[in-house]
Amino acid sequence: MLQRVHLDIQVGEHANNYAEIAAKDKLTELQLRVRQLVEQVDQIQKEQNYQRVSLCGFKQSAVQVQRSSSCEEGDFCCGSLVVSVILRLLFLFSFNNLVCLYKSVAVLFV
Repeated sequence: MLQRVHLDIQVGEHANNYAEIAAKDKLTELQLRVRQLVEQVDQIQKEQNYQRVSLCGFKQSAVQVQRSSSCEEGDFCCGSLVVSVILRLLFLFSFNNLVCLYKSVAVLFV
């Protein structure tokens, strides 16, 4: 037995029908505008609080990642030094072979 649910969620300024609110509460234009502004301030405060909480969580996770990666920094430095030494040895080996090749070619044409 499946049931279908339709949700029509309105957010922001369109969520409140201010003309209806003004008629119901018998508000003047100035009072209605003040009410709109108060609701906007509340919404902005909620968004700022959400941003603070999410930023705090992000900072905490960043600190945890930094702590876990600080142990790996030494491993990274050792690995890069090993790669650098291997590349230099390969360069010297290939350079020596290239010099020998040029000498043998020069001997053939002389």
